Amino acid sequence: MKRIHGLVLVVAALAAIIAAANEYGAINFDGLKSANAGAFLLGALFTALVIERAVEVVVNNRFAVKEFKATQSINTARQAVTIAEGALKHEAELRFADASSPSAAPLVTQKAGVMVDLRENLKDARTELNRTKSNARPEIEVIRHQKQTFAATFATVLGALAAIAGVRILGQFVEGEIVEQFAVGSFQLNLFFFADIVLTALLLAGGADGIHELTKDFYGKRKDVLAPQNA
Repeated sequence: MKRIHGLVLVVAALAAIIAAANEYGAINFDGLKSANAGAFLLGALFTALVIERAVEVVVNNRFAVKEFKATQSINTARQAVTIAEGALKHEAELRFADASSPSAAPLVTQKAGVMVDLRENLKDARTELNRTKSNARPEIEVIRHQKQTFAATFATVLGALAAIAGVRILGQFVEGEIVEQFAVGSFQLNLFFFADIVLTALLLAGGADGIHELTKDFYGKRKDVLAPQNA
């Protein structure tokens, strides 16, 4: 892990040296002072929602059979518990016309024995349900991990496709300025577009909640930064 961190630092340092040697200029973000971030990010927010729904549909279809097989025994055991609870409740609600009469004594005794058996059946059913859940838990956890991994990968792919197609974050705020500042086709301009695509893809993959939090944090921090200047 330390070697990886060291390699990252070396690569970052080399990239900084190359950028400085080629006199890469700073991009002007003055437009952010008055920009309506919510309006700019509305398209990205909608795209993220579409990606979330698409990922949900694909993931559910892909893992539906696996999940059904993994939870089938649990559902069967849970149904057995429900049946046992229903039988016990039904028996408990049965009433004799005159339980105090001598002729009802055998029935009362029989009912007590049935209640004991039903309680025992319910206890066994609940024990079996707990055992079934315990046995199925490892497989269910594996499937859950597979779903999360697949969903994250698929969302990133869809986010990248959307960003390549034109849904961008940073470019919306500075596109006019950077086109004027850098020559079309220059390496730095292309590098900015590449970084914008990568960042947008990751942001879209994070879902609509992430974009909403970004917008909320932006407005809050912009207010704090600009407050002294407006005072």
